[in-house]
Amino acid sequence: MNLVFYSYKMSKHDHINDHELKRLDHSISSLREFNNEIPVYLFCDNPAFIPPYFRLNYNVNVLPFVDGFDHTMLSAWSIHRWYNLKYFKDQSCNILYLDSDTLFYDDVQYIVCCFINSSICLIIIFGDLIAG
Repeated sequence: MNLVFYSYKMSKHDHINDHELKRLDHSISSLREFNNEIPVYLFCDNPAFIPPYFRLNYNVNVLPFVDGFDHTMLSAWSIHRWYNLKYFKDQSCNILYLDSDTLFYDDVQYIVCCFINSSICLIIIFGDLIAG
């Protein structure tokens, strides 16, 4: 099974959260424009912040951070994405982590298949991506 996951740790600043929500919306809507089948997971330390239309319109699995995440640990602002991988530890799957500024202009499966055929087990993409 192939899947996509995002992870967002809330900021103490509302304007940053609002901006990040717009970026997540843009990224996920661009992904869904070309692929409605691949499972998408969005981890957030405050799942109530994510509007219901993410679940309804984009079929996103919105989940809290995995149990045991320490918000006070060094680099907690960035390490949460790797910590949340623990959610998938008992699943046999190919995971594509995406930052919220990733935009798609083609099917995400193309990227996943390219890396699977290269024998890479974990696919991580940071920054801007244009697939196609």
